[in-house]
Amino acid sequence: MIKKSKKQKVKEYLLQGNSITGLDFITKFHVTSYRDIIYHLRQAGLAISDVEERHSDGMHKRWFMTAEDIAKYHQAIKAGK
Repeated sequence: MIKKSKKQKVKEYLLQGNSITGLDFITKFHVTSYRDIIYHLRQAGLAISDVEERHSDGMHKRWFMTAEDIAKYHQAIKAGK
């Protein structure tokens, strides 16, 4: 069995319609360099959006893919792009 990279696990997580925060990166994927992963996934063609959320302890960023962008990604894969 081939072990998936952390980047691949995050990619699959986002393509399932999940959103992710910095804390999620650390607790779910054991990733501290999450900005690098987001950068590389965007460079690879994923349309990852983000929003800043205000919380009692400050601002936090949440990354996600819209349902439309997920559908476009899957269409591109099927078309061989």
